[in-house]
Amino acid sequence: MNTPFKHLPVVYLHPGEVYFGDKPVVVSTVLGSCVSITVFSKKFNYGGISHCMLPYCESKDDCKQCDDAYRYVYCTLDTMVQKFERMNLKRDELEIKAFGAADVLITKEERLRSKTIGKQNIRALENWMNKNKIKLTSYDVGGEKGRKLFFLPASGDVYIKKIVNEKD
Repeated sequence: MNTPFKHLPVVYLHPGEVYFGDKPVVVSTVLGSCVSITVFSKKFNYGGISHCMLPYCESKDDCKQCDDAYRYVYCTLDTMVQKFERMNLKRDELEIKAFGAADVLITKEERLRSKTIGKQNIRALENWMNKNKIKLTSYDVGGEKGRKLFFLPASGDVYIKKIVNEKD
């Protein structure tokens, strides 16, 4: 992948982690059934990215009680958006993007008859967006291929590389 950010320092984001900043860095992560959510403010050239593993925490819709918010799609959205609101930004000033939620480790038969983690993560994302009446600026979710993601928090740019299986 030919990228315009080869000269930038790289921060690797692990599952359950989040990164916020406005410095010239590239945040990289690898996704299978997990979801990365990015939130960006053009006003401050400030962005954040998360790496969520599961759809909901035990408290479901009350993420204020969640001890590990960035592991869960629903809680992550609440927590990230609230951080930007504390910066006196309105929700309609934010660019929110989502990536991942692939079904990478199951057979086609299992995919048809089960609620995979990827599909549950997409449903949690849709539920939060519908409840809060917000539309994603961009997204690339679902499918069968993992993704390697590169996020530039100072510009909000996201680059995706689909992970190709050896059998493809």
